[in-house]
Amino acid sequence: MRVCVVLNHMPGPGAGGLEGQVHDVCTGLRNRGLDVHVACRPSLYMPAENIPLLEHIHAVTVDLTPAEIDNPFLCMWRTSKDLAQAENWGAYDVVHLQSHYGYHTALRLARMSGSRPAMVTTFHLTAIGGIIRLQELGFPQEPDLLQTQPAAVMEATLAGLSDRSIAVSQQVYDDLTRGYGVAPEGVSVVYNGIDTELFAPIPRAEARAQLGIHPGLRYVLYVGPLFGFRRTILLDSLTYLDPDVRLLAIWPLTEPCRPDRAGDRLVPIGYVPRERMPLYYAAADLLAYPLVYTGFGLALLEASACGCVPVAFNVPPASELVPQTAWLVNEISPQAFARAINAALRDPETPRKAEAGMRAARAHRFDAVPCHAGDAAGLLRPLEVRRRVPYGNVPGAFGQLRLLEAHAAALGNRRRRQQFDDVDGLDARWPGFEVAEHVPDALLRCVYLDGLLEMHFRRSLSDACCLKSRQGREWRG
Repeated sequence: MRVCVVLNHMPGPGAGGLEGQVHDVCTGLRNRGLDVHVACRPSLYMPAENIPLLEHIHAVTVDLTPAEIDNPFLCMWRTSKDLAQAENWGAYDVVHLQSHYGYHTALRLARMSGSRPAMVTTFHLTAIGGIIRLQELGFPQEPDLLQTQPAAVMEATLAGLSDRSIAVSQQVYDDLTRGYGVAPEGVSVVYNGIDTELFAPIPRAEARAQLGIHPGLRYVLYVGPLFGFRRTILLDSLTYLDPDVRLLAIWPLTEPCRPDRAGDRLVPIGYVPRERMPLYYAAADLLAYPLVYTGFGLALLEASACGCVPVAFNVPPASELVPQTAWLVNEISPQAFARAINAALRDPETPRKAEAGMRAARAHRFDAVPCHAGDAAGLLRPLEVRRRVPYGNVPGAFGQLRLLEAHAAALGNRRRRQQFDDVDGLDARWPGFEVAEHVPDALLRCVYLDGLLEMHFRRSLSDACCLKSRQGREWRG
């Protein structure tokens, strides 16, 4: 059985959340005897000491123009197009796509005549989810997010073409089914996992001694990129923290930087190798998680496994993943976030939450939503109605590996025999937009907030051709 995985950066342990999960999936499949290859760019999201899958990676060099470098969406679009040219897709039994970077590959697969590989797509988050969440909360949109919102059309089309979609959380499942109109029976929820042999409790005094940080201060840890809404909340909350509280900030940069307004309250750490992360989780009194949208929230689970209690806003993913073992804040403001941190540092319930979080990491099993497998041609056997996916004591993304294996086993040596009419390109009007005709109006209203872009795209849609099978079945983005 041959599988090809398509993503942006190279997968590797410690190379990033998505990249780490993909590494675990590929490694697990290879350990089970499957022939797994990876198509991606020759770059790392985060530094990694080694890439064990390197000999199985087809690194695709993407020569970006200055305009593409400056525009996140154009960069994404160009990368997707170049990745689609990387392989002879007909040589594989399963193609596993990672979010919108597999968009053009999906179009190529849809155009293949005769047999084609089964197509499975994992959505780690969605382009539309963040903008909808900020709208619901009444906050202004982030410019960085708005630049990539056209990717929502890529994702909606991709989900419609896939034989099966995997959502890494119930929140992403809702984005796909409610935001993009994907049929619920075509989406499985499979939570990501953590390695609880690595992420395990360490005595706080021992961790602080190894890191050389002051034993008499109280520390709150932040992990992740520092930009947009989360940056504003985090930096604005510093002035409201108790005087002896310091914020340790870890982000995917090799050199630390001190943001403006941070003062001496923020201790910039920068990049930390994955194997040293448990020391920081154990040394900190709390985890600061000032996000209102992300696909999964791996730091929530890693921190909990090490006995570090998260403080987070009462919205997914925190309210979905750690509803009982975190301090959840209802009011979304820097002042409320800081008050919750100050209170949690004094509350005797915090150590009990830490114990509960560690027990959950060792023993708790996540229940996914009821899901059924099976593609339009009926070649894939139904999966069990209810999946139980552990996040403790298993490699990350174990559930995705299980689902891919089920597809591969059910498919056998058969290929889907589904033919599609060609899609009329829209390059002359909006470069590269090859989409289905029936994109929901609600999606356009949410995504194309710029009037000129919306007008341009609607005019292009009027000339677009739907993807239809030769049997007359219509595929919609």
